[in-house]
Amino acid sequence: MYPSSELRILAERREYLQARIAVRREACSAAGENVRLGVERILAWTHLAKAGGLLGSIGASLLGFGVHRPAGGEPAPEGDGKTSLIHKAAQWAPVALRALRLISSFV
Repeated sequence: MYPSSELRILAERREYLQARIAVRREACSAAGENVRLGVERILAWTHLAKAGGLLGSIGASLLGFGVHRPAGGEPAPEGDGKTSLIHKAAQWAPVALRALRLISSFV
């Protein structure tokens, strides 16, 4: 059997360690909250960068930066309306897919 003085010392040591554990637990919780906020900020910037890239590609298409012209400087001849419509749909398909991916990432 332990003498009562040793039991008292062990009990005091136990209380001291429990208090230190509680302080550490609070510090870790606060640090974890800071990490969570940082990750949320990074994810928000990532979403903004994706949206900016999407808006940039739409703007470039609307301003005609992606249009290739033949060497003479004149635009290529348009063909019939169906070919032109198919060409435009194929041109906008990647932008539409990026928009859908961006929207689904927010949901």
